[in-house]
Amino acid sequence: MITIGQRVQYAIEAVERGEFEHALEHVSIAIDITAKKYYQAPKSTNANYKNLLKEYSWLIEIMSLGGINLDESKFGNYPVVTAYGKEITEPTFQDFLYHIVRCGLSYDESSSANFSFIEGNSIILSGNTIALPKKLIWGLLAVIVFCPINAMQRTSDGYWLSLFEHKFVINEAWGKEDLIRRIYDERNLTSVILNIPHNHFNGYKLA
Repeated sequence: MITIGQRVQYAIEAVERGEFEHALEHVSIAIDITAKKYYQAPKSTNANYKNLLKEYSWLIEIMSLGGINLDESKFGNYPVVTAYGKEITEPTFQDFLYHIVRCGLSYDESSSANFSFIEGNSIILSGNTIALPKKLIWGLLAVIVFCPINAMQRTSDGYWLSLFEHKFVINEAWGKEDLIRRIYDERNLTSVILNIPHNHFNGYKLA
């Protein structure tokens, strides 16, 4: 069985090859397994997947999307239809990552939108497409690496994550959430809550 540590390593190698969807497949599976372990659940659930991402929204923000409060923002202008036909009229960022990205990659069940990758810090919601910044992958990898439940994981040597002037060797950082949390608290970043009402307009750029 492929371990979480191997998934992280394979994701980084895929990014280096420019294979971002392939990288995100490994990341999504690793988050799924991490959430199952973290909440001590007998099986994977969408609730646990989203809850883990919500709990670590601060980490995703500082690694990938500084300036947006992912924990509290809602995007009613871009309703999400789940694989079972249920419409979420005011989706959160976690809803996007689970129903469109995770399910689209793992089960080809993304029924409401496609996604692509772009440079920079923006998320673009337009038509039936969500464009995600490539560096979001690093924020999701950080969730996996720094989550305490994964303290015993390992990659091969030579893999690392960086934030501002800090460089973290992954095999020395597994499970050490306090290291990255200290940087977040010291920066005292200001974030904006977006609460876009349902049917407000379709097509939005979060920068």
